[in-house]
Amino acid sequence: MRVTRAALAAGWIGPILFMAVAFVDGATRPGYNPWIDYVSHLSLAEGGWIERANLVACGACVIAFATAFRRIEPGSRDASRGAASFATLGGALTLAGVIVGDPGRGYPPGAPIEMHHTFLGTLHDVAGLIAIVAIVAAMIFVARYFAADRRGRTWGRYSVASGAAFVAIALAAAAITAAHGGSAVDQPVGILQRIAIVVGWGWLALLARRCELDAVAARGAEIRRAVGIARPPRRPAVG
Repeated sequence: MRVTRAALAAGWIGPILFMAVAFVDGATRPGYNPWIDYVSHLSLAEGGWIERANLVACGACVIAFATAFRRIEPGSRDASRGAASFATLGGALTLAGVIVGDPGRGYPPGAPIEMHHTFLGTLHDVAGLIAIVAIVAAMIFVARYFAADRRGRTWGRYSVASGAAFVAIALAAAAITAAHGGSAVDQPVGILQRIAIVVGWGWLALLARRCELDAVAARGAEIRRAVGIARPPRRPAVG
């Protein structure tokens, strides 16, 4: 139980710490503009190790949560697929932290506006794309999982709404970038990415917290039933 609860807790601690570290680092990094620069650009230049460690740590937490989420309903196909999506997300985040992206779009200061893609930089971008697909897939499978339970239909609707919002924001940022020849150095793609992160990572954190509380409640019920069964019936008082 302790291992499972720790893994479930990692599922909400990791995303919350990721957002806190990334947003504070972006707001205080010299030469960095959160309005136009992507979060992954924080991995570049001096202090880049902070965001690289942030990505790896969040990825590890999500992978730990995936292992615990799989145990919640081992017989549910949607729960298993959701767990696989979470594991994929965690692996993609870890890879994005280990492999640094290419400089460009004017960051770090002095970098060219146009992106010059290298092999490793392309791998970093692919990892980011996999992370996007994985979290959307997780939202879909989790929505299907909760839809089968009348008590969880509100969570199912929340998962669908989060997935739709996440996709819409990601598409808006991609459209802006494409419309400006892939650079969009003066467009709000950075803030759009941050809004998408709040939607996606916030959903994941709330889901993990719910699962942790449900696991604690279920364990408490098991203990109470075991105590009730083990305790012999009281004899009536004599006389």
